[in-house]
Amino acid sequence: MQKRNITKILPQRLAFDLHRVVIYCRTSTHTQEQLNSMTNQVSKLTQLVAENPAWTLCDIYLDFRSGSTIAGRTEFMRLLDDAACGKFDIVLCKSISRFGRNVTEALQTIRELHKAGVHVIFEQENLNSNNPEHTFVISIMSSMAEAENEERRKNVNWGMQRRLENGTSRLYSRPCFGYENDAAGELVINEQQAEVVRLIFSLYLSGKSVLGIISALREMSIPSPTGKESWSKRSIEVMLGNKKYTGDVIILKKYADTALSPSEGQHISYIATASHPAIISSEVFTQVQMERARRSNVVIDENGSRRKSSKYSSKKVKQAGDESCEEVVFSQPQGLQI
Repeated sequence: MQKRNITKILPQRLAFDLHRVVIYCRTSTHTQEQLNSMTNQVSKLTQLVAENPAWTLCDIYLDFRSGSTIAGRTEFMRLLDDAACGKFDIVLCKSISRFGRNVTEALQTIRELHKAGVHVIFEQENLNSNNPEHTFVISIMSSMAEAENEERRKNVNWGMQRRLENGTSRLYSRPCFGYENDAAGELVINEQQAEVVRLIFSLYLSGKSVLGIISALREMSIPSPTGKESWSKRSIEVMLGNKKYTGDVIILKKYADTALSPSEGQHISYIATASHPAIISSEVFTQVQMERARRSNVVIDENGSRRKSSKYSSKKVKQAGDESCEEVVFSQPQGLQI
């Protein structure tokens, strides 16, 4: 066999150190438009990392939450934990607004990352938190993002309020057990479920307790709205107090932004009468609320609450129709379609 000259070539050390890079992307909701935005963010930033020979991609963090605060952004919190553990050197983000819209939290987070030896690069603004000259610009841009978000929030809240007032809000046609939406999005009766609703109201007026109704439904092999063999006590209680079954809808509006409310803590209700077909008559509904109040073991007087009897449930019965309220909190929009 012919002898061959073999030369062993050792791996060449790069003339520079590789920087460990992670990508952070955020959108506020899971709507199709926002999902497309998320895809575009990831694609663009991944390409930037691939084009830089000094960078190596370590991880990608994706949040579908509002940027007004860090709270609830689980991936962002994971990013901070990983930074503290020294898992990467650079955070690549599309823009300052994606990183966070709260200027105080955003700057505090950047300072914490710096202490961990990590700096943040914002692709859209071409800013690097590791550059002292960029720090002031980042604070200004963060303030602008926060102001923009606040204005957007107020506009969304204003639109929600107008739709509630003129009756075009989708909240009025949100289905519950016994109803479904037709092709136009309006509430129509699901006859199979409606029979169960009427049965529950009838059983209660005949003297059965909530637990007795649950036992009766189990004996008749009538599954719960979620398909379980046994109904929950809460499901029955909510149904018995849901005024929507009379054809009316009550929307209870709570103010998280006091600038929109006459005084802090006030509630305003919107009532749409004869909004959709009724399953239960108003007379039957009223009788049920009176019976619920009679069976309650709690009475309210000027001194507060006191126990009346131990014969019935220990829960205090709400004012008639309270459970039927669709509650709307006017605060940071989360993609609610109304």
